[in-house]
Amino acid sequence: MSTGVDSGPIRVDRRLLFVLFFVLVAAAVMNQAGDAHLDFGIFYYAAHMVLDGSRHALYDLPAQQAFQAQFHRPAGMYFCHPPVTLLPFLAIAKLPAEAAFILWTVASLALLVFSVRTLAQYAGLQYGNWPLLLSLAFMPVTQCLQNGQLALVILSAYVVTYSLWRKERFFLGGVVLSIATLKFQFVLGFVAVLLLKRKWRELLGFSSGSVVLIAISAFITGLPGLLRYPVFLLHGGASYSEAELEQMAKEQMANWRGLLSLVHADHAVFVAALSLLTVVLAALLWRDLDTGFSAAIIAAMLVSYHFNLNDVSLFLIPVFLSVNIGLRKKCLPRLALATLLIPAVVAAFGGYFAILAIPLALCLWWMLQRCIEKRTEIVTAAAIQ
Repeated sequence: MSTGVDSGPIRVDRRLLFVLFFVLVAAAVMNQAGDAHLDFGIFYYAAHMVLDGSRHALYDLPAQQAFQAQFHRPAGMYFCHPPVTLLPFLAIAKLPAEAAFILWTVASLALLVFSVRTLAQYAGLQYGNWPLLLSLAFMPVTQCLQNGQLALVILSAYVVTYSLWRKERFFLGGVVLSIATLKFQFVLGFVAVLLLKRKWRELLGFSSGSVVLIAISAFITGLPGLLRYPVFLLHGGASYSEAELEQMAKEQMANWRGLLSLVHADHAVFVAALSLLTVVLAALLWRDLDTGFSAAIIAAMLVSYHFNLNDVSLFLIPVFLSVNIGLRKKCLPRLALATLLIPAVVAAFGGYFAILAIPLALCLWWMLQRCIEKRTEIVTAAAIQ
């Protein structure tokens, strides 16, 4: 079905392929224009460290600086991810950087198409290719494609996890969830909710998958190299000066830490207290998979320590599942419009993306209201009977 038809499921036809090709070209042009300061180059030179005999020194500061100079990366843009993150980049690192970026973007677009098709199917949305087209227009998604970031990999991991848990394949879903540890700060809050809900099979799967990923990381760098990773994060892996990190928190981090920093209240005690309250609320909201999964994702976003605009791509999951939670389909256009416009408006007025933590929190409040309404309806129906 063509992209101009507003009914039926998402289908990858010629018109949609043309749109995706246009997005690919646009992402390649924007990445080339700002290549030196975008994230794909970090993964690219780190993959070369592994392939060119420096894998044991992956978290050695002078070694990274040497490869930064070799691949014309600005000083200070260090590779701070777990070694296993490099697996997909190792397959393309021997290609010229431009060709490698194009292949990575093709893979990212494929993951986005898969994720949106799956979510639209479970939400029962029959609007042709419009859900995918609107997702492509979502600023965090466009930023992720331009930067060559991992957010769409994490998004697809969560989507597959949700799909498996709907089919009651809890252990396997937990294994897939472990893929989100490629950016571990985005899964810690989610796992905390699972712990509070005593989702033992899911947690066993997550732990098993995480052990495998740790083993792969140890194979890539060697155990001594892997043990240097936490030290590198604490002492040598900051990509920016302290002043720049504070500014980044104000402008880019759509979480509690970023929002509190806007009012100079980002003290550890305040952030920890608000994070704990958020995780507990998300656990209380887990009365069904759709509500619980969405609430846990939003909680994971809000309590994460480091959270850029690219990573707000995860919000697509609660947006789609809101239909199953109780949002009327006639309200979907307003939700879609708000989802598209709010980041753009924030960008136009200073780019303080920490403000996005407010609508995220409001989503949790709406889910709480829906749970209260459902409980009231159940009590009323029981009283009538």
